[in-house]
Amino acid sequence: MSKVSVYVDNVFAALPDTDEALQMKREITASMEEQYEAALAGGASEDAALGPAPHTGGPGLCGAVGGRIYGL
Repeated sequence: MSKVSVYVDNVFAALPDTDEALQMKREITASMEEQYEAALAGGASEDAALGPAPHTGGPGLCGAVGGRIYGL
């Protein structure tokens, strides 16, 4: 299991297992995996690929998913 999958599983652990939540979980995991792999291919370390995007100062992959799920 990838770091991205573990992270998304942990975020969704507090949510009910509805069809909508499971679909969102699949979509978010797929999107985050793509972004993570692209960052690694671009030379980022595993930690940097999960952390804040240096060029944007944004929340990075992990912060972005929490905001999408919880409406932050």
